[in-house]
Amino acid sequence: MSVSPSLLMALYGEIDYDGRVQRVASALGELFDVTVYSIDSGRGYSSGSFSSEVVELPPFQSGFKILRFFYFWVVFVLYAVKAKPSVIYANDSNVTIPCFVASVITGSKFVYDAHELFIPDAGSEFSLRAEFYYWLERLVIKRAKLVIAANAERAEIMRAHYKLRVSPLVISNIPPQPSSKIDLDELLKEYPVLKRKKNGRLRLVYQGDINYDRGLRVLYEAMKLLDDTFELLFVGGGISLEAMKAQAAFDGISGKVLFSGRVPRDYLFDVLQSCDIGVVIYISSSKVFLYCAPNKIYEYIQAGLPVLATCQPPLKKLVDTFNVGRLVGCKDNAVTLLAEEFAEEIRAFPPHYENYKSNLDRFLAANRWEDVKVRLLDAFKELS
Repeated sequence: MSVSPSLLMALYGEIDYDGRVQRVASALGELFDVTVYSIDSGRGYSSGSFSSEVVELPPFQSGFKILRFFYFWVVFVLYAVKAKPSVIYANDSNVTIPCFVASVITGSKFVYDAHELFIPDAGSEFSLRAEFYYWLERLVIKRAKLVIAANAERAEIMRAHYKLRVSPLVISNIPPQPSSKIDLDELLKEYPVLKRKKNGRLRLVYQGDINYDRGLRVLYEAMKLLDDTFELLFVGGGISLEAMKAQAAFDGISGKVLFSGRVPRDYLFDVLQSCDIGVVIYISSSKVFLYCAPNKIYEYIQAGLPVLATCQPPLKKLVDTFNVGRLVGCKDNAVTLLAEEFAEEIRAFPPHYENYKSNLDRFLAANRWEDVKVRLLDAFKELS
């Protein structure tokens, strides 16, 4: 019996919460013996499609937290040298260097999956973090045997900017259609906040990084302008979570601005099904956000939720083509959104809600993980 070639993925993050890495690793498990090397979440994640190796990062003090980043690089290279995989796969630019170095040492093929877009905008300020990630990407991108991008817009920007001979392979952030993993009683016991306190309310949900820099302050302020017809659930963790909780208590709207905390991906579908409208929001004009490629628009619609989305080109194209929700901020590319604009679009939802829901199946039929998976596997068959 032949032995499958091995593929080693690096992820500077927790595999438990990264849906893109989970589904790509699972798909490639049909061709390779896949191992994902990531940061220990303490939850003991396991998959039947690939192996998971984790590293516990040292508890460096706040001023030296960056050392954890480089510690991950070192231990990954050591692991890769010992494993000698056929392919080394970098998930995002923050692990490009150790993956490339390990591929040189082991003679492995190097693959780079750009989860984000870190190409600077002409005439605009570039953060130190983004500049660093851009530098990491720029160093190695032309040395990769295969470059992957999350949508067609990003692939074209990367091809032109780096003068790549071959355009990156587009692997969209479309999850496989999930199924329920927990019954309703257990779900409400695990997350009591999901229990409906007022019948007839439309529940909006935002799932992702709870960070004011992502435009969530605007969304929060919109809720203060709305009556009790609506409530908003934040699903996830982040640096602004506790501040937003405290603000909701101070403003007296804790009854309609709710927080679940982080939710493992296995339960996300069930949590979303307890909601009515999914929110996708970006307010920056930088390329990173203008050409966004979020999982969440697909996750919402798979859970049966129409969407309220800001007007970035990839989001506008999806919402307009299939008429699955409403857009906000289209007059100025969603850069200077106001709470009043959000509140206005939310109030306009109820008369059209059932019509939007009736279009969800057509959206799902045209945006299937199975089709994306075929492209992914074909590319790796050629690579090997």
